[in-house]
Amino acid sequence: MLAYYFGKIMFALLFENLNFSRFLIGRFLALTSDQLLLFAIPLIVYRNTGSITQSGLVFFLEWLPRVISLPIAGTLADRFGGRVLFLVSDLVRGISCLLAAFMLLNYNQYSFYILSLLAIVNAFFQAQSLIAVESLVPRLFEQSKLIQVQSMLQALMQLSMIFGPIVCGVLVLVMDKSFLLLVAAIVYLLCVCNTFSLGFEQPLKSTDSGKKVSIFEQLRLASNLIYRQPKLKRLTCESMTINLLLGVMLGLASIIAISKFNVTDQTFSLLQLALGAASVVALSFSSQVFSRFDGMKVFLCSIWLVFGGCLIAAIASEFWVFTLGYSVMIAALAFFNVYMRAERVKLIPADDRGKVIGIMVMFNQLPLPIAGVLIAVFSESVGPQNLILMVIAINCLIYLLSYFLIRVRPRSEVHESTK
Repeated sequence: MLAYYFGKIMFALLFENLNFSRFLIGRFLALTSDQLLLFAIPLIVYRNTGSITQSGLVFFLEWLPRVISLPIAGTLADRFGGRVLFLVSDLVRGISCLLAAFMLLNYNQYSFYILSLLAIVNAFFQAQSLIAVESLVPRLFEQSKLIQVQSMLQALMQLSMIFGPIVCGVLVLVMDKSFLLLVAAIVYLLCVCNTFSLGFEQPLKSTDSGKKVSIFEQLRLASNLIYRQPKLKRLTCESMTINLLLGVMLGLASIIAISKFNVTDQTFSLLQLALGAASVVALSFSSQVFSRFDGMKVFLCSIWLVFGGCLIAAIASEFWVFTLGYSVMIAALAFFNVYMRAERVKLIPADDRGKVIGIMVMFNQLPLPIAGVLIAVFSESVGPQNLILMVIAINCLIYLLSYFLIRVRPRSEVHESTK
């Protein structure tokens, strides 16, 4: 099923745009390398230190630079184009992984500091790559195809979630963990060569004419545009609450698997396989689901399924139950992301798309470093699974309150208009 869907994606895109197909292959390899690092860095830190606090701090450092750099990434995508951002981000990440691998081999006692620095650099430049994709896709495809293309992009991201941990699990069997960074470096540098040889038929730069505007002024204009669009504001707020849950689950998954269920590194990689498989299966039906049912209803249903999956994982007493709950959450998150990404590009002017999406994604991902802080501060005192339950309860209250306000506001407006 997965191989069929992956082949279907690449075959369709091949005939849509040959250069874009080659570009997607490169992005898939880079995303796989990202997943390899996301798997390896917390694993090495927790195995070397045994500290939940330090693992939470590394998770915080993996996400904070990404969040901070997102507005700048959006503006740079509009100003310089995606190709330049991809070249620079992949080159810097490749060199950083090479240096970190060398440092770990010679100074393994400082692994926490080495990997923390690598996580910061990787997070910053991964943000540039993420926004470049978001800015590029609407320039290459019509709005009528955005749901399909966004489903394909989301599927590629989830396929990378499968292959990254699988590759990592296999490599752990035959080499030291520090060599995983060397493998990631080689992949990033290959992506640099691939992107450098590409020639896009459509321009990647913004077609703005007239006087140049400063980066801070562009960010102010982008923030105002989001503020004036009620639907953009709602999508941003809903994504923030969901990402807080996602961040807590991502940060605690390896800790719960190792400390409570006593699984091996290779067994833990099977959890990542299940997550990626669940998401790709969901995405394989996303186009049909959104064409048959109302998009907003699917979106709201996906939110409550995210909560339900997290609840199953939080109360699980066996590893397979934890895996089941986590998989339900990730599958529902796939529908959530497809709807959100397709809707926001319809509401944003083409020439402002990069910087506006950069601001939106910054707010969307702000809860992820906050999740790292929560893990570092509260996990050891309340327990990892109890922390998940606390975040679920807070998010449910927020959603119920927001739903009540949305229901009450139209009634109050109607009442005022009839006076």
